[in-house]
Amino acid sequence: MTAHRLQTEIPAPRGGPVSERQAGPHVTYQPHRLSNTRASRAVTSTRPAPEPAPAHHTDDHPVHCTLFAVDIVSFTDRRRDDEIQRYIRKAMYRAIRNSFDRAGVGWHEWFRQDRGDGVLVVVPSAVSAMLFLDPLIDLLRAELRFHNKMSSEPAQIRLRVALHAGSVFFDGNGVVGHALTRLFTLLDAPAFKAEFRDTAAEIGLVTSEHLYDDVIRHTSGLVDPADYRPIEVAEDEFVTRGYVHIPPGPAGRAPSLLHQRRSASATAHTATAHTVAAHAAGNGAGCGAAEVTAVRDVRDVRDVREARGRDARDGRESWEAPEVRRAAR
Repeated sequence: MTAHRLQTEIPAPRGGPVSERQAGPHVTYQPHRLSNTRASRAVTSTRPAPEPAPAHHTDDHPVHCTLFAVDIVSFTDRRRDDEIQRYIRKAMYRAIRNSFDRAGVGWHEWFRQDRGDGVLVVVPSAVSAMLFLDPLIDLLRAELRFHNKMSSEPAQIRLRVALHAGSVFFDGNGVVGHALTRLFTLLDAPAFKAEFRDTAAEIGLVTSEHLYDDVIRHTSGLVDPADYRPIEVAEDEFVTRGYVHIPPGPAGRAPSLLHQRRSASATAHTATAHTVAAHAAGNGAGCGAAEVTAVRDVRDVRDVREARGRDARDGRESWEAPEVRRAAR
């Protein structure tokens, strides 16, 4: 079977052809061939492409992909100077790359986008989404556990991971699509951050409802659907659902001082939000006392107000926070 591919070359050393291991990151995207055949691919170009992308797809043809995004918790903490941030980024990439390769997903041939304190990886559906759940997440957890064992507290890493599957477009400058918006809405969901914040786990995973219903719910073996807890996620004026899985952290270890400080900061934000919400209620802004517990920080109050304003303009039923709707039932 002939696979479409974007070929890139580097000069071959004297005495023989370039192997994939020697070629490093300049190996091409071939969605129809799985990772166990990567070693047989020829590398034949003199100009390396910084990030592989599917050349045979145009702007008008979406590609169904598994979308993987990670974010380093507390990356901008003041205790992490430039040297520590550089060290953490290098360790993050090493851990993810090793996990992708060991899980059989592969690393060099897929589209990747650096995000400063995280990374986005887009893998076409020729590679099973199940590999991201079993064994990739456990392999990544093991990599982080080893790194944290060998590192001082400010240099230790905890990762939030989001998984989704959907259609995206490769436009020559990167990747775009509503599926990406859904992915990062899950990754940044306040409910996910709050649940992960107070644990000692190295990694926390949130998946979309689509991925849970189509993949996780029907699996057996090491992936147990009962380990995934539903959360509600606000996306514009709509509420969607995600599923959170947080593996147990190191036995007997409480959250580190760095993360305790982060939790204390979040608590302060929550107190401020309560004050703002109560003040809005007193001024007749429609933010009742029952809703004070539904906001987690000032941004949640702002989002509730903006959503209500849009609903009023469009003649729709007013948006209510998930906790308030459950209490009303």
